[in-house]
Amino acid sequence: MAEASAQDPVTAGLHPGEGRPGGHRQTSTPQTDRDASADTQADTLADPEAGTAGGQDGSSRAISLLTSLVSQTAVLTALVFYFGWVSTRASFRYFHVDTSLLEFSLVDYMVRGVRLAYPSLLALGLVTFFCVYAHHLVLQHAATAPELVRQWGRGLGLTGIVAVCLGLAVVAALDSGSETEPPWGPLLMVVGFAAIAYGHSLGPQQSPVHGQLWRDTAIVLALLSLFATAASYAEILGRRTAEITLSELHDEPDVVIYSKEDIFPERTPGIKVVELARQKVAGDDAEPLYRYRITGLKMLIRSGSRCFLIPKDWRPKEGSVIILPSDASDLELRMEFRAPAR
Repeated sequence: MAEASAQDPVTAGLHPGEGRPGGHRQTSTPQTDRDASADTQADTLADPEAGTAGGQDGSSRAISLLTSLVSQTAVLTALVFYFGWVSTRASFRYFHVDTSLLEFSLVDYMVRGVRLAYPSLLALGLVTFFCVYAHHLVLQHAATAPELVRQWGRGLGLTGIVAVCLGLAVVAALDSGSETEPPWGPLLMVVGFAAIAYGHSLGPQQSPVHGQLWRDTAIVLALLSLFATAASYAEILGRRTAEITLSELHDEPDVVIYSKEDIFPERTPGIKVVELARQKVAGDDAEPLYRYRITGLKMLIRSGSRCFLIPKDWRPKEGSVIILPSDASDLELRMEFRAPAR
C-alpha cells in the first residue's frame, strides 16, 4: 500500500493537503510570495513611466499655478502704473505743468497709483472673490444639471452683448471732448465682455479651436476696457486731488527767496519783490549779501532737481508756476520756509 501511494500519478506532484477529499488548500508559500514579488518588479521595469507620472502631474500643476500668478501680477502692476501715470498727469495738468518736468520714476508712479487706487483695488478684490465663489457653485450644478448650466451660459452671453452695446452708447453720448469723462461706459464694456467670455465657456462647444479663439478675444477686449475704465477714473481722481491741493494751499509753509538778482523782472500777481537796503558797515554803505527778497510763494512739489512754486492766490485759468533748481547755489539765492501767515 505504501508503494502504491508513493507512485500515484494524481497525488505525486501535490503538496500535503492538496487534491485530497477533505484536505485544506494552502494559498501562500514562500516560493509563491517570491514569484509574486518578482512579477511586480518585472511589471515596474516594463513600464518605467508609471512611477513618475504622479510626479510629472504635480510639476505641471505647479508650473501652471506659477504661470497664472506671474501673468496676473504683471497685469496688476501694469494697471497700477497706468493708473498712477494718468492721475499724476491730470493733477499737474490742472497746474499747467507737464509730467515730463517732474522726473518721476516708475516706482513714483506706482506709489501714487496704489495710494489713489487702493479703494478701487479693494473693491475689485471683493468682486473677484465673489466671482470665484459663484464659479464654484456653477461647477457643482454642472455635475447634476448640465443643461441648466448651458442655459445660464446662453443667458450670460446675451446679457454681455447688451452690456457692451450700452457701454458703447454711453461712451458715444458722453464724448464731449472734456478732460474728464465718467467711467460708466468702459465699465459696462468690461462687465459685458467678461460675461460673454464666461457664458461662452459654459455653453456647448461645437469647435474647440473656434471656442477658444472667441473666448480669448472677449478676454482681451475686457482687459482693454478695464484700462479705459482705469484711465477715466484716474483722470477724475487726479483732478480732484489737484483741487484739494489748491484748497489746502494756505496751510502750507510760506516760501521766502533771497536773491542777488531780480529773478522776477515781470511781476506776477501775488508775488512781492522787495529790494533790500544797504547796510552800514564801519561808516560805509555795504552791499547786502542778497539784494532782493521775494515773498508770496508756496511750494507745490519738489521733484528731482526742480522746485515748483506757485503764488498764494493762484487761480487755475490765470496762475503761473515758477520752476527753480533745488540746488540754488548756481543762481546765488537762498530759499526759506516759514510758518503760514494767519
